[in-house]
Amino acid sequence: MLRIPTDFVMFEFFQEWTIYQILTFTLLVITSLFTVSMVLKTLYNWCKRRKEKKEYDKIMEDPLEVHFLIPTLKDYKIIYEKQDTEKYHTKDELELPKGIEDVIFLRIKPRINAKVGGRYFGFRVKETRKKPEISYSDTFIKQGSIEQEWYEDWYGHLHFTKERFWYKDEIYISSFKIKTHEKGDYTFYMYFHVSCYEYKSVKEERHTVFKKTLKIRVK
Repeated sequence: MLRIPTDFVMFEFFQEWTIYQILTFTLLVITSLFTVSMVLKTLYNWCKRRKEKKEYDKIMEDPLEVHFLIPTLKDYKIIYEKQDTEKYHTKDELELPKGIEDVIFLRIKPRINAKVGGRYFGFRVKETRKKPEISYSDTFIKQGSIEQEWYEDWYGHLHFTKERFWYKDEIYISSFKIKTHEKGDYTFYMYFHVSCYEYKSVKEERHTVFKKTLKIRVK
C-alpha cells in the first residue's frame, strides 16, 4: 500500500494516512467550505433582499419630494415672494396678497424611477370662503410644448390624465396660474398615482396614490 514519506508530512496525525485518505479528506474539506460559503451567501442575499423590501415599502409611502419653487429673477418675476438673482429656493408655505393674479411653481423630485399616472391639484371642496382659483400654466416652458391631457372639474380642481415616466432624482417643474380672493390659510392638495416595477434587487410591482399637501396663506 502506498504511504506518504514521513519527511513530507506536516502533522503527526497524517503519517499513517494513505494518499487516497488524504485526497478524500481534502475533498471533504473543500466541499464543506463551499457549502458553508453558499449558505452564508444565501443568508446574506436573504437579509439584503429583506432590507431592500423594507426600503421599497418606505419609499412607496413617500415616493415624491414636492415643494413650492421660488424661481430666480432672471427666470420669472413673481410679486408675492422675494427672489434671488442666481439661485432658486423651495418652500412648503406661500404667502400671497389678496386679490392678485400670478403663477405658482412646484418642484417635484422622484425618490424612485416611477410611472406617474393621474395627477390632481386643488383646494378643499368644503371651503366656506372664496378659495384661490388655479388654472394650468405652461410658464415654465420657454420654447416648444408638452402635450398635456387635462381638465378642470366643477370644484376648480385640475386633473392631468396622461402617464409620464419620471426618473429618480430628476427635477420636474409644474406651474399654475393662481388668483386669490379672501384672506385666510388654504391647503393645496395634490394626488399622484404612482407605479413602480422594481427597486434594486426587488422585482416587484407596486402601486400607490401619493397624497401631498402644501400651505398657501392669503393675507
